[in-house]
Amino acid sequence: NGVDVQTIIDAQVAAKTDRINTAVEEGRLTDAEAAEKLAEVEERVTTGVTEGRPERGENGEQGPRGQRGPGGDRPAPDGAPAAEAGA
Repeated sequence: NGVDVQTIIDAQVAAKTDRINTAVEEGRLTDAEAAEKLAEVEERVTTGVTEGRPERGENGEQGPRGQRGPGGDRPAPDGAPAAEAGA
């Protein structure tokens, strides 16, 4: 698409860094948690951009979507109203 890969990586790293720093400012992350996340952010973004998302295996396999909520075939969580038949 003509965009330099490093430009994409830099933009994503900057966005993730901003979100982490905001989480610290808002008290949702500690400084230690933020430092851990920031130490990994460039490597994780680079891997994601260059290799794509990892394939999910047996234990990490994602289940089917769209089966929850009204009309779904899974039971509603405790305290949530159950879907009516035909909804």
